[in-house]
Amino acid sequence: MRKTAIVVAALVGASAAFAMPRMGGGQMMGGHMMGWHHGMHGHWMHWLKKADANGDGKVTKEEFMQAAKRYAEKKFSWLDANGDGVIDEKDREARIDKHFDAMDANHDGKITREEWRAFHKKMHEMHKKPMKGGM
Repeated sequence: MRKTAIVVAALVGASAAFAMPRMGGGQMMGGHMMGWHHGMHGHWMHWLKKADANGDGKVTKEEFMQAAKRYAEKKFSWLDANGDGVIDEKDREARIDKHFDAMDANHDGKITREEWRAFHKKMHEMHKKPMKGGM
């Protein structure tokens, strides 16, 4: 249970810290987030370009459905962490174990403040890079 709480806290913190830069960033100006819509537009345009199978600058319903299917297959594979073809509690546990292991650099079953900081620094650097794929 403690391992779950640590991993959940880390993921929530990392998600909140990196969600805005990942989706195109944004800066607070006068209490309003600036730049969010530009990031979403870029992500959307990237997705449409990948969905346009024949490269004609248009996405037909068939192309859209095929792209959505590829995305769904990729997402399902990610969620099915143990690869048994179903998504269940075992997958959640496997994902938590993977994240805990990623944070626990010396694999002693504990996450120190230094390991926590190093993991978040690594995640921050990774999320500063441009988004790949999308599907």
